[in-house]
Amino acid sequence: MHECVWTFPDVQEALEYYRDHLDFRVTDLQKGFGVYMRASVAFEHHNIFLADAHAGMPNFDGTLRFHHCNFELEDIDEVMVAKNYLDRKGWKNNGWGLGRHRLTSAAFLYTDTVAFLGGEMEYGADCDCVDDSWKPRVWDGPFGTAIFMHELPVWMQDYPNWDVTFARDDQLRYLPADPSRSPSRPRKRGYKHDKGTESTRSRRRRWRPGNRHRPAPAGHRRRSGGA
Repeated sequence: MHECVWTFPDVQEALEYYRDHLDFRVTDLQKGFGVYMRASVAFEHHNIFLADAHAGMPNFDGTLRFHHCNFELEDIDEVMVAKNYLDRKGWKNNGWGLGRHRLTSAAFLYTDTVAFLGGEMEYGADCDCVDDSWKPRVWDGPFGTAIFMHELPVWMQDYPNWDVTFARDDQLRYLPADPSRSPSRPRKRGYKHDKGTESTRSRRRRWRPGNRHRPAPAGHRRRSGGA
């Protein structure tokens, strides 16, 4: 098992408990959605996502509850083999189909097991790995969710708001969605690789010590877009 997601009525309270009592680290923050945290000895991007129970997402009902767990597979081929196996057994995905999270770089496939397990089951692969030199980032909610989804849900139909920055020290907390956020036309902005660095893989997972991928400066042109 790679990580679990729970919905919390008070994300900030949960963050402080995991940070102060369990020594978890903040990896990234997703405005209006929640906070990604990892255990002190872990190198996975996150081991738990503290989701805002009041966010307008499927199976978010304002209460403390299990939402889904992620089982990490070797690569995207294994994800699709698992999907075919579940198809043959009569299990359906949650309607999104195959996708890739922008925030973690991980491929995903969610299976609708709410009636059976009380939450969804996710197969994933190729998630980012980090260490303690990692600098947390602040993401717009929908923008951080996915680069692409095979079937876009209603709340992803608008063009993404290309918004990601490094977090200041005073932002390492739950951050609500921007009240003025409105759908925008896609802008050709993205990340710029540091010169002289090479991408390395361990078990086909991307290792990102110290955030090699940085938010692009104004005017930087992105080669490709996404969901």
